[in-house]
This record gives sequence, C-alpha cells and structure tokens, in this order.
Amino acid sequence: MARGGFDVDTALGLQLDTEADAIPADSLKAPERLDYDWRILALTRRLDIKDTTVRYPKFIDFCLRTYRWAERTFNTYDPEYVSGTGKHGKVRLVTDNWTDSYYFRFEDGNPLFMVSNLYSNIGVQANYSILGISFSIEPNTAFSGQVSHHKKMGFSFSCARLFAEAYYWKNTGGSVIRKFGNEEKKKFDNIAFDGLSFRAYGVSGFYVFNYKKFSYPAAYNLSNYQLKSAGSWLLGASGTFYYCNFDFTKLPEEVKEQTILPADNYSLNYNSVNVMGGYSYNWVMNRHFLFNITALPGVGISFSFDDSSEGRHNLISMAMKNMASLTYINRQFFITGNANFTGNFYLTKTVGFMSGIVNFQVSTGIRF
Repeated sequence: MARGGFDVDTALGLQLDTEADAIPADSLKAPERLDYDWRILALTRRLDIKDTTVRYPKFIDFCLRTYRWAERTFNTYDPEYVSGTGKHGKVRLVTDNWTDSYYFRFEDGNPLFMVSNLYSNIGVQANYSILGISFSIEPNTAFSGQVSHHKKMGFSFSCARLFAEAYYWKNTGGSVIRKFGNEEKKKFDNIAFDGLSFRAYGVSGFYVFNYKKFSYPAAYNLSNYQLKSAGSWLLGASGTFYYCNFDFTKLPEEVKEQTILPADNYSLNYNSVNVMGGYSYNWVMNRHFLFNITALPGVGISFSFDDSSEGRHNLISMAMKNMASLTYINRQFFITGNANFTGNFYLTKTVGFMSGIVNFQVSTGIRF
C-alpha cells in the first residue's frame, strides 16, 4: 500500500532484508542430522565406510581417508570380470587341518621321511567391514585332556594388487616315520617318533599383474565375485626362519642299525630368503562354482648359523608354494575348501633336507 508516494510493503521488505543480513550466517544453517553420526549408523547396520558424509572423530576420519585412498589405488577391478558382494559382513564355521613333513637324505645313509600327526581346529569366525573376531578349539586335545604339541598362527592381507601374510608354526613331537630306506625296508614304515622339535616363522607376499580382471580374494577370502575366468602372473618374495632339532637317540634300534646317522642330535638353524614367481588362475565353472589353482616356485639364499650341525653356510635355497580352492556360492550362502603346501629345500654336501607344511581348510557360512 502506498501512502503519499511511500510504499509500506517495500519498506517492510527492506527492513526484513536488513535484519536478516545482521544475523550471523552460522545461525542460519540447518541443524546437522543425527542420521550421519557413525555410532547411530553402526548400531542400525547402515554404516558404509565409503560414505564421505558420515561424521567421525578426527583420528578415525584420518584412518578412513587413508583407507579410501588405498582402496582407490590398490583395490580397483574391471566390473565386467570382478564385482563386490554387496555385503559388509560374514559369519562362518571353519575346520582347519594341517600336518608338517620332513625329508632327510644323509651321505652314505638311507633316506628318511616323516610327518607330524594331523592337527585340527574347529572354530567360528565373524567379520564386519574391516573388523573381525574368531574362536576355535582343538578337538584332539580339548576332549582328551592332552597337551597340544603343535601351534599355528597366521595373519594375511589381500587386495586387488597385493597379497601378504605372516605366520608361525611349532611342533614339539608327535611325528611318524612314513618311509625309511629302500623298498626292502618297508617294515620300518609308520614308526612313532617323539624326538622332533620344529618351529618356523616368516613373511611372504606377491604382486598381482592382471589385477583388473583377476581376483585372488574371490577364491580365498570370499570378499569378491569372479564373474569371468581369468588368471595372472605373480611376483613376490618370502623370508622364513627355520629351527629343526632331531633327537635320533629316540629312533628304534632296528632303524639306527640300518643307516649312518650324522649325530645323535642333529640341528638345522637357518634363514631362507627367496624370490618367488608363478601363476594363479580363477576358473568360473558356472555362477555357483569357482575353482582356483596357484603355483609359486622360488629360489634364493639360505643362511645357516653356528649352532647348526653343519655349521655356518651360505647356500642356494629353493622354495615352493602351491594352493588350490573350490568355492560354492548360492546367493549369500557359501561353502569353500582350500589346500596349500609351503616347502623349503636345504642342501649341503653331506645332507639334503626338505621341510613342508600342508594345510587343508573347509568352511561354510553366510554373508550379511
């Protein structure tokens, strides 16, 4: 309304604009939504660590930004060949079985082949995003009351381009001589032997060249789907410390009479460093079945120590790592079985020694 040339509505509008300009800009912002608090999202199972709008404490935010950068750089696939599962968590029942094997070839003596008893673990594993928890028991000791003489621990990391693992193995008895001498000495097969002490710990890893189309985690970690068959060359390295002591005084007298043993107690204490290279292939049999086979031979140097029976030596080392897996998937349900062999060869003028670890694992579970 205008009075004497003065527009009241215009005047009121100018006054309101002036008052709005005087209000601090921060007070005009809409209140932050509680929906984007990470604790609420986690409790309601809606947390996605790739969502950059979620609010985190500073340290967690820094860690997640680093993780997202690594994810973009090292964990990107061709969607025509590999896809994500669309789920953040999985729970599964796992049975883990392993045995150690040892082979001796002494100068002027008969070959000796022995393996440890089969050890088994049964456990439950639960994972959500980057967090995980597990519990397991060893049935052959938990229910019999016997003390376990075998330990196995491991940790692994994998992404599109890289795989790395660290492990520790220990065996302090409970071995069986499977083969001694030639064919005429079969009566000495399958003899119990408690004179063994063995431990090994180390790290290994490899780089995946065809990382866009081939997914190693799809076969062994169940974190991806391999949509089309593909393979890749691998290149990596391993470093392992071995300690083996054999108390040959615990061999049966009949065995000791049939060969020339280097000493009553024989020790091998050495480090082995190897460059490893090989090939891995994922065969997508159909939309439910995936089969993988991997072979990684290696060559390098072994460094034995003064307390070894052979003394201090720098020798050529040979190593081998073979793996295979078969996975069945039906929506979010899965069953998978895998086997792997890790072996190392130690050769001198007077003795040839091979140690190997065979591991079998079967698991079943669901994603959520």
